[in-house]
Amino acid sequence: YRLFFRYHAASKVIVLAWVNDEDTKRAYESDADAYRVFRKMLESGRPPDDWDALLAQAQQSR
Repeated sequence: YRLFFRYHAASKVIVLAWVNDEDTKRAYESDADAYRVFRKMLESGRPPDDWDALLAQAQQSR
């Protein structure tokens, strides 16, 4: 599993992101590699740096 998170102290909220599941293996240097996918997401502004935007996006993804 690849779990990423962001914590907001004032709100006492943790936003979690699961990038893969039990059937997904680490695919080094492939387009499906969880770390590569997450890096591309960060480079494109996802998840957002702004806490309110992050929380709104996380709630939409439920």
